[in-house]
Amino acid sequence: MRITTLLDRFAADFRLHNSAVPEAALDEICKQVEASVTKEAPPRVAFIGQTGVGKSSTLNALFNAGLEISHTTACTQREAAVQLIAQTVQGENGVLVAYDMPGLGESRSSRDKHFKTYERVVKLVDTAVWILDAQNRAMEEVQGHLNATIGALNPMLLKKMVFALNKIDLVHPGEMAWHPRANLPSEEQAENIAKRIEDVRKLVREAVPGWSGEVLGYSTKKRYGLPQLFRALIDATAEKRRWVLGSRMSLANFLELVDPSFLQSGNARPPAPAGAPSDRLKCPDAAQTNAEAPAEHFVPPLKVLSGTAQFDYEI
Repeated sequence: MRITTLLDRFAADFRLHNSAVPEAALDEICKQVEASVTKEAPPRVAFIGQTGVGKSSTLNALFNAGLEISHTTACTQREAAVQLIAQTVQGENGVLVAYDMPGLGESRSSRDKHFKTYERVVKLVDTAVWILDAQNRAMEEVQGHLNATIGALNPMLLKKMVFALNKIDLVHPGEMAWHPRANLPSEEQAENIAKRIEDVRKLVREAVPGWSGEVLGYSTKKRYGLPQLFRALIDATAEKRRWVLGSRMSLANFLELVDPSFLQSGNARPPAPAGAPSDRLKCPDAAQTNAEAPAEHFVPPLKVLSGTAQFDYEI
């Protein structure tokens, strides 16, 4: 949601409930609010993960709705021979600062150098997401660094850190099993994705008993699960800064990859409530005659899927 939209809504709501206040006074109040909002520092997000997990594509999918990223400023900083990319990105709905963090498990010899990089950055960010390849089950290195690195530098950031499994469209039995018309995982894929998410959740809690963040699966290629990922990042951000991050949201449109005839068939509907019986959803695909997709894995209502999701947060 654009920040100007938030301000307009605030002004309209304020006028509606304060009709006795002179118009000039209301205008002055709105100007002061707008000035305060304008001065607020842009959101700072750390994208942690090894090369190739999809950090850049995730940034693009969450804040630019699939558009090419334009950089108002870009700098490459070197600290102890470790490259850190800190870029001020002009997303579709405003500026944000994104940190492309080096993968902590990529080299034992560079562990101390990486620590220095993290030492400087993790104290600055509003939130962080640790991006994992959904097919890679190696978690021992990640577990070791959670407390030793992130927890030692910023315990509060670690407590709510988001762990996101990208490329779930490649989870067994593979991309060919993904429903092309519905843009959804097959039933077998959905079950394997859920198991993988639960495995990671258990391993994170094993390493960080007090952790209260989220683990979820998504695919930047399929634009699947982006609203849930953004919701998790909002929840992991300090309450006073949630509106700043939320105002930059511009999700890649999931529906653009769904067959229009499938949407018109009436099959696109919200997921079943948590704990509800597992209703099955027929996927009308000639290539997969009897393919079914579990309704509980049918990523949220169309308003959310379209990239216009709205979240509640306070200014």
